Amino acid sequence: MSLTSETLTLSVPLVTATQTLRLVLVLFLAEPLYRYWKRRGE
Repeated sequence: MSLTSETLTLSVPLVTATQTLRLVLVLFLAEPLYRYWKRRGE
């Protein structure tokens, strides 16, 4: 995370929070979206 923040000239807490939010969103939305797309395909 520190390398990313240094490269993008952002603060480490901001990059960490963004990556954590991305991880949480993927974990909670992956299965419902998959089921929705699977149902739509029928």
